Amino acid sequence: MSKQLEIIRTTVANDYTTTAVASTVTAAEVRYEGAEQTVTAAEGSALVLVVDGAQRDLLPGAVYEVAERFQVKEVKVWRVGGPSAAPWVGAKEEEKATYWFRQALLLDNGKLAEDYSVREAVVGGCYDEKGAKGIHLETLGAHFNGILLDNGSQYEIADSKLRSYGDGGDDLAGWGAMVMA
Repeated sequence: MSKQLEIIRTTVANDYTTTAVASTVTAAEVRYEGAEQTVTAAEGSALVLVVDGAQRDLLPGAVYEVAERFQVKEVKVWRVGGPSAAPWVGAKEEEKATYWFRQALLLDNGKLAEDYSVREAVVGGCYDEKGAKGIHLETLGAHFNGILLDNGSQYEIADSKLRSYGDGGDDLAGWGAMVMA
């Protein structure tokens, strides 16, 4: 029997676009089985919601059915962009893009970056710093990457099911891509 998780309110680092609201959650108040809890992220981190192994958005008013488990996970943000990176011409300095990359697995220079990975979103199979086999990875929210490979990382993915449904955020920067290299 499933139970309901309700997102009561959130605090975000940037609220100038719906993209920012979905990806820069720094605190969240949730209600589950009548109990409320507040989770707060440290500076340089954001919160990611995982329900039954799938990433979901932390948006006020959202209600999710929980069959087995959920977690509001703090993860360090892999930040790129900022004041020098505007995806549109004529944007004011404060409106220029800062991408808050959050992902299930981040490989940096061939090493799995634990503090930057939401491993709870990887179900089944096996994975390490070289590759993944037989995993199930599902992202059902905006601007969340499945596997992000940076700084020369090489990775083999075999016999796995990768499913992404949500706003990708920025197709030029790879923000929200299931696999980004």
